Amino acid sequence: MYQVLTRIDAGRDLAEVLQAVTDGVVEVSGFTVAAVSVPRGDSAMEVVAVSGTYPGLPDLVGQRFPRRVLDESWQRGESSGRFVFLAGQADEDSYDGPGVLVPDFEPLDHPDAWHPLDEMSAPLHDPAGELLGSLSVDVPGDGLRPPPDVIEVMEVFAMQAALAISQAMQREQLREELWLRGMVAELFAASGEGTLQDVLESALPTVRAEMAASDLWLEVFPAADQTSGARRSWGGGSVPTVRAALSALGPRLTEHARRAEAPVVFGVDVTEDRHLAPEEMRPALARALDTDGVSRILLAPLTQARRTIGQVALVREDGRAWSDAEREVVLDVGRALSWAVQRERALDEVTAAHADVARQRDERARMLSSLARQVRGAMSVVDDHLSAEDLPSDHPARRAMSDFWTLFGRVSRMSGYQANPDPTRSVVDVAEFLGSRWATFQARAESYGVTLLPLERAEGGPTLALTDGAQLEWLVLVLGEDLFEGTEDGGSMRVVVVRREDRVVLSCQVSGTDDDPPPARGREARPAWWITGAQSMVAALGGRLTFRDGPATRRVVILDLPAAP
Repeated sequence: MYQVLTRIDAGRDLAEVLQAVTDGVVEVSGFTVAAVSVPRGDSAMEVVAVSGTYPGLPDLVGQRFPRRVLDESWQRGESSGRFVFLAGQADEDSYDGPGVLVPDFEPLDHPDAWHPLDEMSAPLHDPAGELLGSLSVDVPGDGLRPPPDVIEVMEVFAMQAALAISQAMQREQLREELWLRGMVAELFAASGEGTLQDVLESALPTVRAEMAASDLWLEVFPAADQTSGARRSWGGGSVPTVRAALSALGPRLTEHARRAEAPVVFGVDVTEDRHLAPEEMRPALARALDTDGVSRILLAPLTQARRTIGQVALVREDGRAWSDAEREVVLDVGRALSWAVQRERALDEVTAAHADVARQRDERARMLSSLARQVRGAMSVVDDHLSAEDLPSDHPARRAMSDFWTLFGRVSRMSGYQANPDPTRSVVDVAEFLGSRWATFQARAESYGVTLLPLERAEGGPTLALTDGAQLEWLVLVLGEDLFEGTEDGGSMRVVVVRREDRVVLSCQVSGTDDDPPPARGREARPAWWITGAQSMVAALGGRLTFRDGPATRRVVILDLPAAP
């Protein structure tokens, strides 16, 4: 026995250890057939190793049978230490399905003769009492039930074999975890390179293969600034029913997973955390699992700043449970994919910002071109008048006109906008400006559920020293958006324009702001480029742009600029 146990301990992996166990029990027990079965999920056992020369034994490997078969045998049988003997010829409920081989021989004429339907097996437990598998024996060499001294030897062997199997499983799990961690490390490295589509095309097949999943899908929820509600998804083509059934529960399940820092596990009993699936939805989910032939689902969140932005789901059809290592790894996979999604969204924001800047540049170029055409026409009239007066070329008026046309040529060749350094050259009446565009501003406010109160303005029509009316329109709209996004439905906004000595102040005040606005609607969701650009533009005009929170859930944005002389 010592030599047999030494061979078991020397096994390099779990498969070698299991085979050494069955070989060893045949060698020390006198039985000519031995098999080891291990649990697959909560309800099945799989034959993983057999030994003996009886015909048909190799065909048993890989076959599965209900776990209840062993449980019932151990309950009904006659205990002999760790082993349980069940007389098959007297058992009307004897199981004869997959995973069982009934030998064909004539039993001896003896009180202790072994019958072809007799069973003898022992459960194998780890030190913590968890079931590792079962060790079964059949067809004793002498045709008789084993005597007590042989059973005692078999008990010692089974105990040592269980310990060896437990250690081999731990080593296997450690190797699996190290392998999966390496896979995740590669995925993290890839998540910072290329587009999201590139990352998914290279990562999803790898994750699916290494996690031994029959299918995998990724779903990204709408971004904060998307109002269409459309979702982006990849994979999951072989399980459309399950995918559709989980789509409705997805945000709820993944938010729970994010808070618990643990994946959500679905199985034949729908979910381990039964409160996550409403009672009325469990039958539908169970039918969806059955329709697509799915036995296990592992669901992990994609997160960003304590917010759920999507989910990754892995599917198994073979009934195997998810190991602790796999549950940890799928969370890391979700984190890596979260980075890839965030990176794409950040790039999209930058692209949108560049497009907005380009659009404004083009608009200013068109405005400048229009202004040039108008000025050209007006100044041509002046030039014609001076020419008609027959003034000499050195006359101050003629020299001034020549300088103007030189300057005009330079301006007309400009492709972009340049601020006029002289704020007195062009002024805008703010109150009149807002009054003419009040309907547009009011419609924008109503789209956010905000009531726009009548404009308040000082007598006399204060004007701001702005170089471009489009600048004021852009500033007012973008400041309004900042307030609208942080306002509850039913809030109100008041716009006030007042003159204070040589300054004009435009104040936008909102009442009814969220005490805890969602991050998607708060200021932190606003692109940083526009606020710095707006403040820089206002500062160049000698003004200030400030944001502050007032009393009683009021939020205020103030635009302070020099008044026109």
